[in-house]
Amino acid sequence: MDAQVYEDWIKWLKRDLYHSKLEIARLYKEREISEQEISGLKFQVSSLVKRIRQLELTAEAREKFIEFQEKQITEEITTLQEEITQLKARISELVSKKIPIDNDNMAQANQDLVAIILTK
Repeated sequence: MDAQVYEDWIKWLKRDLYHSKLEIARLYKEREISEQEISGLKFQVSSLVKRIRQLELTAEAREKFIEFQEKQITEEITTLQEEITQLKARISELVSKKIPIDNDNMAQANQDLVAIILTK
């Protein structure tokens, strides 16, 4: 082989080396960009996981509050129903008693009825 062939071969190798260096630089830059994007995505995932946990805690607190309110309301309803039952029983008791009332003594009977209601 003569010198010209070697020189052409060396030029080709230099050009190939230059393009290879450019490709390596491009790949490093692409890798750097990808790593930055991955880092950003990881941060977003972390933020979203934290937000989900906050929302779950809020939902749990609201659920407990609602359960507490429902328990209070149920207790209040039970108490009111018991009071209604007692009042109905008292009404039945008063209605079933025969209170003699004549027209001459109406005012006295009303006072007696009030006294009976208040004493029970």
